[in-house]
Amino acid sequence: MELVELLRKNRELVISGASNETAKALLLSHMLSSQSSLIEPTLLVAGNGTQVEGLQHWLHFFGQQSHAFFFDPKSEEFAMTPEILQNFLLFMQGAKTMFLTTRATWEVAFPLYTELLARKLTLKKGQEVAFTQFVEDLLDRGYEHGQDLYLI
Repeated sequence: MELVELLRKNRELVISGASNETAKALLLSHMLSSQSSLIEPTLLVAGNGTQVEGLQHWLHFFGQQSHAFFFDPKSEEFAMTPEILQNFLLFMQGAKTMFLTTRATWEVAFPLYTELLARKLTLKKGQEVAFTQFVEDLLDRGYEHGQDLYLI
């Protein structure tokens, strides 16, 4: 398949002209299932959240597992939910699956994955934690208390 070879060679492929999410999902599903050595993880960038949800539905219909991470960065209600962060981290770790996102999300400046690893805090069950030092470490990493259920 010529498209697979182009993707393998350039590590990026833009396909236009597929009329809807069903056609795009069918084409991508066929490409992925016909080539087990395709570059993974696979990232599909769509125009908006509605398209991402449609693509995810049809990819599942055609037998492809996918994870979506997207949000509206201009929204005042924006929150980096645990699900969004988890899917982003799976993508950055190179999970062998397909990820879907929107153009707006793709253009947001996420921190470098190496920065995230360097600044992580790991707590273990039964570990003694110095409360004041722990809170100071969180503040040093940018934690802010918010009204939302999620960290901002």
